[in-house]
Amino acid sequence: MKYFVTLADQAEIDLAEADGFYLKISHDLRDRFWDDLNSTLMRLAENPLQFQERYQGNRIVFLETFPFGVHYFLNGKEIEVFRILHTKREF
Repeated sequence: MKYFVTLADQAEIDLAEADGFYLKISHDLRDRFWDDLNSTLMRLAENPLQFQERYQGNRIVFLETFPFGVHYFLNGKEIEVFRILHTKREF
């Protein structure tokens, strides 16, 4: 069964911040970040249940190379990504 992924507004903001950060360093690094994110989202769309439920029905899948976690929940065939958070960032 194939699922489809949607991004909440806050996830879009998280991505814009990450994009700007990596772009300041190099275009190549930014492109590698997006490749890693896209391959993670494709894995997620194939089988979102393979990733552990963490809290209140929410799940997290981690990017392969970059230190980010994609936080999501399932709503039927929709995977709603509500945050994409850096795993080592201090607030």
